[in-house]
Amino acid sequence: MPKDVLNKYYPRSKLSQWKSPESQSPLDEDFRQEKNKIIFLVAGYAKYRCPYVWLRSHHEQLIRAQTGHIEEDDNPLQLQKTNEWKTSNVSLWEMVAEILLMTTNPRNPFQLDHDYINKLPVEESILLTGSLLAFLENVWIQADPSIAFLDDLHTEIQVLQSKHIENMYTYNLKNKN
Repeated sequence: MPKDVLNKYYPRSKLSQWKSPESQSPLDEDFRQEKNKIIFLVAGYAKYRCPYVWLRSHHEQLIRAQTGHIEEDDNPLQLQKTNEWKTSNVSLWEMVAEILLMTTNPRNPFQLDHDYINKLPVEESILLTGSLLAFLENVWIQADPSIAFLDDLHTEIQVLQSKHIENMYTYNLKNKN
């Protein structure tokens, strides 16, 4: 929040809780050191009227290896969906899908780790499967029918629906007594 708004509405004793740590830059060395994960920053700024995506790890391998690359870390990636945002109705999930398809090239960028879900306590699994269902169903409804992973996404939704119903049944049995 702007300092003048904070000063107006919050007493001095409460202002310290609004101060952020000194180093919150997405260019932190921690991100640069990451070897097992590719890290992106997706951010939207009112000034640009569009979200942009920045690569925050693996610069050497993914960007600087390209010929003609300018040695500038803080330029956003040039994504198709970022460019379309300015003229079309693009959802954030489409940008995430483009990033995933660009980096890991999965058959379905929204493929779930069912082993992880199965290992959760039933209460947590219910919350996760319910929220994932809501998200994936929205993606499926909004997606262009020509998207290659649409059938795989529908299969994920069907499996998740069954898992969610099974979790609800298990939870109800567990709490009957």
